[in-house]
Amino acid sequence: MQVGLYGEVKVIVKRADGTVRLDTGFFPNVITNLGLDAIGNNKDLFNLCAVGGGNSTPLNTNTKLDNFLGLGSQISSESKYDYDPVRDTKFYKCSRTVGYRFEGLGNKNISEVGLVTTDGASQFPAYTRTLIKNSAGDPTVITVLSGEILELQYRLWQVFNLKDK
Repeated sequence: MQVGLYGEVKVIVKRADGTVRLDTGFFPNVITNLGLDAIGNNKDLFNLCAVGGGNSTPLNTNTKLDNFLGLGSQISSESKYDYDPVRDTKFYKCSRTVGYRFEGLGNKNISEVGLVTTDGASQFPAYTRTLIKNSAGDPTVITVLSGEILELQYRLWQVFNLKDK
């Protein structure tokens, strides 16, 4: 059976009063080799989420964020399962979306995000990594002002091809 994996991230900045100042919508990220190994070893990718200020191109060989700035706390989790007949080929899709909140980042420039672990010799090895993207899909920097809250949603899709081979 063929299984495809796809990760995506959404960044939301909320003002002190709870209103949304910025919502990027979902954009793709890179699942690193460490992340694929973790999935293969049945580890939970979703324990920790980190943000940073780096700008190098995300690669599957990345071992950490370029410029670590902070960890978020998990605030939500949702799983979905869907059967979708597409172009004469049957696919079964499932996803898990986990939300994270970062408080106290005041006046920080955020440009990268990733799911990380405490395993390993380096500080917070990266299971995933991406640069934050604007609506045009270009890398961008988001300034989180004092009193604002940064929230991230990370969604991992698993797609199973059910067509006989």
